[in-house]
Amino acid sequence: PTAELVFFSKHGQRIWAEARGIAAGYNWPQFSIHRGELLSVLHRAVSDRLGPTRIHSGHHLVRFGQEASGPVWSECIDRSTDTPLGRFEADLLIACDGVHSVVRKKLYPDEGPPKWNGITMWRGVTVGPPFLSGRTMMMAGHFRRRVVVYPISKQHEDQGRALINWVAEFKVTEDQPMPRQDWKHIAQL
Repeated sequence: PTAELVFFSKHGQRIWAEARGIAAGYNWPQFSIHRGELLSVLHRAVSDRLGPTRIHSGHHLVRFGQEASGPVWSECIDRSTDTPLGRFEADLLIACDGVHSVVRKKLYPDEGPPKWNGITMWRGVTVGPPFLSGRTMMMAGHFRRRVVVYPISKQHEDQGRALINWVAEFKVTEDQPMPRQDWKHIAQL
């Protein structure tokens, strides 16, 4: 659970802090969690409630529609091989297909591509000692250049360590079309 948010200047001077979640007096905690862990929690919950045969991973949505007063349908491919995976029908389609959404393009064809805020982000995780309170989300810098750092693992905390999520942001331009993202680059030290 995240207990505080602290801002620092680009020179490391503490500017401002506020409590978060239960530490701020709310009835519920604020959690910072590894994306893979969150997806695992959600996967288990859906599998427990709907059954494991209802989950289809590796499916990329390419088309969808709905027959008059009938079920919604979708067509998917395996993006790594461009192999069609078939047509699926359901009572409901929830569009979680990303910033370059097939669903958004069809429902709002005149909207155009998403606008990019001009910020390039480099993300990573590092195992290290806990910092500040051990449950601090920290931001340092300013809007055009900053770093965001926070712990994301209860398991590491229980071992006296921290799995630290970090994001380095650099604003390079404004009001440009969003470039395609490539999530396949892995950097190791």
